[in-house]
Amino acid sequence: MTDRQKPVALARKAKRDLIRVESIFKQSDCLSVRYKFDLPLSSFNTRRFSDLTGISPGSPWAATLTSRNPAIGYHVHFNGIIEDKRVKMNVEYWDKGKKAKPNEPEPFAESVMQWIGSLVAEPVVRTPTDVQFQKPTSYWRSRFNLPFKVTMGGQEVSIEGIALRLPRNPYRALNAFMATTDDKLFVSLFAMRQIEFKSFSIEAEVASFNEAIKIFSEPAT
Repeated sequence: MTDRQKPVALARKAKRDLIRVESIFKQSDCLSVRYKFDLPLSSFNTRRFSDLTGISPGSPWAATLTSRNPAIGYHVHFNGIIEDKRVKMNVEYWDKGKKAKPNEPEPFAESVMQWIGSLVAEPVVRTPTDVQFQKPTSYWRSRFNLPFKVTMGGQEVSIEGIALRLPRNPYRALNAFMATTDDKLFVSLFAMRQIEFKSFSIEAEVASFNEAIKIFSEPAT
């Protein structure tokens, strides 16, 4: 397979049928988790990355990663670019699994962090993380009245969403945005996470984020 063909083969992972199972995302009403890596070029094994993928420095890539085990119930969007001095990558987890073909190469959805870790000199890196939840209001609610109404310019205005700066917490969550409709509570969470590549578990991460949003929202009783 030529260098030109390899990125195409990687991108074709997006064409697998979705497999519906009860993933950690479904259990927690989590829509997605995105990790944004910005690494110094000196800490990244560029030659090995190119050998494995056929992607040259300066060429952006984007792929949807399938899984060896479809029972994990999620897939990963993986994109990035190797610049002159930095390596920028996004690893974004989404609900619904996609089964890999028998001859499909790495990386896979359930092991992409370990695969990236094999290319990075540091075993642990700090990375900005964006998380999205969509909770049914039938069993989840804000810890304060939302929506609420205020008067502006002599008119009544309904406030349906609010931004929050969070106190220090063990989840390393910094900011959040929460909004509501009649039947949904939408939560966006921003955190700075310490990612240990070798032991990374998205299941543990989603469970942690689900606890973090309890700072300002809670299960309805």
